[in-house]
Amino acid sequence: MEEGGASLHLRGGRGRRFGRCGLSERRNKDLPGEGGIFETQSFGVDTAAFVTTREMSGVLGLDNQASMILVKTAVNGREEEYKTEILSYGVQEEVLTFREKSGGFVDQAIRSFNIINAISTLVSLIIAIVVVFIVIFINTVNRRRQIGILKAIGIDQQIIINSYVLQVLFITAVGALVGIGLNAGGVTTYLTAYPLVFPGGPVYPDVEVSAILRSIGSLFGVSLVAGYIPAWRIAREDILSAIRGMRR
Repeated sequence: MEEGGASLHLRGGRGRRFGRCGLSERRNKDLPGEGGIFETQSFGVDTAAFVTTREMSGVLGLDNQASMILVKTAVNGREEEYKTEILSYGVQEEVLTFREKSGGFVDQAIRSFNIINAISTLVSLIIAIVVVFIVIFINTVNRRRQIGILKAIGIDQQIIINSYVLQVLFITAVGALVGIGLNAGGVTTYLTAYPLVFPGGPVYPDVEVSAILRSIGSLFGVSLVAGYIPAWRIAREDILSAIRGMRR
């Protein structure tokens, strides 16, 4: 606190400086010490100065009046419905959802996260295609002679291909179950307890069942294609070339 400069500096842990508030000399003498230290990770809040209701009413000349009312909804995603319901009660004042109040900041943040999610999903699917293709390709190449013998004794080509497709389905199902387990019991729990810190506030995952089902469906689709191609290429070889282990 500075007597001559009539200002108050607020400091947090590890010497962090939170802000500076201009004060009159009369107020400066009445202050018992530093207080009201807070950190919310929001620039609009952390740079603000908070005063008591009594002091604000004295400055503005208001008594038992509010300039803004904040309403917390019980369910996320239904803000427009709540807004319509509030207006139906005859409220003449301006009613805004959090998206409208934020001036597009929230929409931009959501779009950014959606882009990141789309990129990560695409990269994951590409990795899945490469891994499944390599596993099935190596498996079929190493068993080319066995495949040739199976064809020689009358096993249909499609049955051989279907056996590798079943292997792909099993590998994909195991991978999906492991991913769901890690997501539910590890990553989501950890990020919920320790959310990512952003200037607009903490960010934690909100996993939707529909998104998980779409991802699993996409994973099975690309895995089937990646596994079918090498199995089909090996199974269509002629019997003698397959038994000799040589390509045509």
